[in-house]
Amino acid sequence: MKCCDEGNGQYSFSISHKEVKQGGDFEFLENLSFKFIQCSSNQDCDDSNSCTTDECYSDISTCVYYSIPCDQCGAMVKVSILTDHFPWQTTWNVKRNERDILNGGPCYLSNNRFDAIQCLSIGTYEFNIFDTAGNGLANDEGIDGTIGKYNLCIGDAVIESGIDFGSSESTTFIVVAPTMSMQPTRTMAPTLD
Repeated sequence: MKCCDEGNGQYSFSISHKEVKQGGDFEFLENLSFKFIQCSSNQDCDDSNSCTTDECYSDISTCVYYSIPCDQCGAMVKVSILTDHFPWQTTWNVKRNERDILNGGPCYLSNNRFDAIQCLSIGTYEFNIFDTAGNGLANDEGIDGTIGKYNLCIGDAVIESGIDFGSSESTTFIVVAPTMSMQPTRTMAPTLD
């Protein structure tokens, strides 16, 4: 007997012999997060994320966070970084209420693209990108003639991009359902000489 045919698979996920998720009918990705914590009700597991349903399994001391379809609670956000010839100089983050939601870098492969994609719930966020050399991703067109670049996207819309941002740049953006505000604000730090 054959286990699975393309498109006809299934799975189950258990913690301490208790099945907490089963499935197989999803597009390309299905997320499940959990943490071990003493809980007695679903309120004990509240993660303040409108894109999850929070459930307490008190018998196994576990909070499980089931993902809600992104188009019902927020929007897909993508940070795409094309590194310059000195990728270890660049780091970035997306914050909400001073808490890192996404972050990346430093990278160690020159002239490569790195993408981070996540569903963000409705709210206000701040994207920050940093470069320790103070020249952004420009670096005088690199040793091999290439330059780096970043894009910040909501769905398919690029809402901010940059190359020469000095030592840092910040963009505030708002995720609303089902699209987002196209009015980012940018601040730049002075370039260090």
